[in-house]
Amino acid sequence: MKMVLRGKNIGKPRVLKDKTCICGTTFRPSCSGSKYCSPTCFYNNRKKKGRNKVCAICKNPFYYTQSGELKKFCSQKCFGVSLENNIVFKCKLCKKLFKKPRSSLFHRGKPKYCGMNCLKTARKNKPTIAGMDNQWSRIVKIRGGNKCEYCGKTEGLNSHHLFSRTNMNTRWDVENGICVCVSHHIWGNFSAHKSPIEFIEWLKTKRSEEWYTDLRKRASEIYKPDYLKVKEKLNQEEERL
Repeated sequence: MKMVLRGKNIGKPRVLKDKTCICGTTFRPSCSGSKYCSPTCFYNNRKKKGRNKVCAICKNPFYYTQSGELKKFCSQKCFGVSLENNIVFKCKLCKKLFKKPRSSLFHRGKPKYCGMNCLKTARKNKPTIAGMDNQWSRIVKIRGGNKCEYCGKTEGLNSHHLFSRTNMNTRWDVENGICVCVSHHIWGNFSAHKSPIEFIEWLKTKRSEEWYTDLRKRASEIYKPDYLKVKEKLNQEEERL
């Protein structure tokens, strides 16, 4: 298609001058903005945004752009081979070494146990807050002689926290509990909830002032309790009783 000039040279075809491409070839451009003789020269000399790397599997060099997904592997084949490789893990319960395919990490995450037997045992022995609360309550009642420590009743017994159970420092501390009946726990005029100051003063005379000072000091500390150690301590206390 011939280009027609406007102005003084109306009706005359426009003739473009020859150019030299980067590859050294002389060519006649189709428009004044052309710099390359062919699309091959254009793609070979355009600005690259990626980088050269070495494949982690086959060790072959490859080039990838910043938006590419295969940053460690040159192809999908090498990526698939990497998923088949086994990784060695250590069982959290029996401390044995075991292998799992790398592909399992994408679906199930990092494994902690070597098999179902260790997994079931760990779930069975895993301490729960409700279980430790029940064990703490049972120990406090046994320490109190399975009777109210104020009036001596043996029915309707409760385990009362002297410092609130929201305080995790002393929640499962057996020294922070006392066995009382329902009346002296909640409903009576002289009870741990209706008259806490008088109840604490009576308890100081029953136990000791040093006991209350040490318990209050432990309740004021700030730390994150280790459930495994707390469970082990409760088990030792229950075995001792």
